[in-house]
Amino acid sequence: MRTPRSDIRYSECLPAEGSGQNKDLMQADQANNSIADSAQTNYLSFSESPKSICWQDVIDSFAERELPESTILLCIKKAIEDFFIFKYKSDITVKIENGTIEINKYLVSQDKILKEKEIKLVDLNENAITYIKKRIINYINLEKQRSKYIKLKRLVKTIITGSIANININQNFAMVYIENDFIGKVLCYYPLSEQPKHERVKYELGDNYIFFVKNVFISKVHNKYKITVVLSRTSKKMVELMFKIQGYNVKCTKRLAGKISIIKSKKYIPANVRLSIESELKEKILIVKDTS
Repeated sequence: MRTPRSDIRYSECLPAEGSGQNKDLMQADQANNSIADSAQTNYLSFSESPKSICWQDVIDSFAERELPESTILLCIKKAIEDFFIFKYKSDITVKIENGTIEINKYLVSQDKILKEKEIKLVDLNENAITYIKKRIINYINLEKQRSKYIKLKRLVKTIITGSIANININQNFAMVYIENDFIGKVLCYYPLSEQPKHERVKYELGDNYIFFVKNVFISKVHNKYKITVVLSRTSKKMVELMFKIQGYNVKCTKRLAGKISIIKSKKYIPANVRLSIESELKEKILIVKDTS
């Protein structure tokens, strides 16, 4: 019987591009190793008398972290599994129900399950509690990041209004706030390469622009996982989406951001629609009839 693993793998959430980004998001937090080592020789007190520990206060304390209770329970379950798998080096199952925890250890011999032993807990020592709580927080924060990532990933290849929040001239990038009811308020990365040349010296804090959401990815920084949203105003796709919002399907065949965009359209596009988009992009739009 294979030892249960407590790792939650988020490979389905990771971006396909970028070799450094496709990693498991649930690798064990190395910062907890010293705590685990100090607890290794004196983990828990055990008793033959049936007794369980009420963890409802733990559940309640994490409820404010904007996750459903079922997810919080899963995080607690996995944190406790981590602890006991580390202690016993064997198969452990954890069941949480009505605020109590039931832990079972499977005894395996010659690849056969001989019997199931229920572990009765009286209390946890301070080091063990600290270890488990740190693991719970780690799992919960990763679940929050996963939930946020899934929401933000849906914005890729869409356009959204944002306001300039910070301009870093030395490192050639700007930070932009985007906000709506679905994602809340998010600080995004707006690199120099995605900024039209004619706009770069004109940005001021608080200015509002329309942006194209080019990419969303996760990276690990100082043992924490960070979500980065990359915005652009130079994409040809941005021009197409701005026309699509107005009810016209077009194909942008060429774009020199800040100078000219050439688009193909099978339908007649009124001048006022073209002029409104030219005003936002500060560039000429040439419309060619699509005869294909």
